[in-house]
Amino acid sequence: MTEYEIYALKYAGPLKSSGAFLMWFKEWERVVERNYYIWCLKGENETVDICFAIIKRIGPALSL
Repeated sequence: MTEYEIYALKYAGPLKSSGAFLMWFKEWERVVERNYYIWCLKGENETVDICFAIIKRIGPALSL
């Protein structure tokens, strides 16, 4: 099994917007806060970069 080192770089946030921005046009009245990260998974033979947002309410559950 390949081992990876994991790195995270926060590049934006916290940003606030309607819940509809993240919840597929639902929860228009709700204000959500999000942060954007670039994640890098570095393995022996490959490197994978991933970019995505973390909604504040799930970030703590992931220890972010």
